[in-house]
Amino acid sequence: MQSKHKNKKGFTLIEILIVISLVTIISFVTFSFFVDYRASQGVAQDVELIETMLYKARNDAISSNGSNDYGVHFASSSVTAFKGSVYTASNTTNQIFLFTSGNTLSGISLVSGGVDVVFNKLSGETTQSGTLTLTTSKGGVKTIIIYPTGLIQSI
Repeated sequence: MQSKHKNKKGFTLIEILIVISLVTIISFVTFSFFVDYRASQGVAQDVELIETMLYKARNDAISSNGSNDYGVHFASSSVTAFKGSVYTASNTTNQIFLFTSGNTLSGISLVSGGVDVVFNKLSGETTQSGTLTLTTSKGGVKTIIIYPTGLIQSI
């Protein structure tokens, strides 16, 4: 007489639970790695954005493009390139760029005490040197230094 259990095929409940647990753990680890990677890429992208805007404004001022000074205005979640020596929010030539979600400009420490960096035409120098601090949603911090010569360094 054959036992009823010898002819059964399939998975037991414990085997199914183990597979589901392993898939859940692997998915969680992969997802958390992806979220951290995406956040670090967002910070790098925002630092590059700030540096690019500063370099472009400085280069436009040095080349005396349109015989104007050029500057960059900073807000907590955006950066705006502008033409002239004074930032005017309603100017239609302003170029506004938003930071990656969750990143903020938490510290703006410029010599002038303002939130604008203006580069002088022909020389590319600025009287608004200082530091900018970009803070990530995960608590990371990046600092951008603006020197009086108009050169920029991120650390």
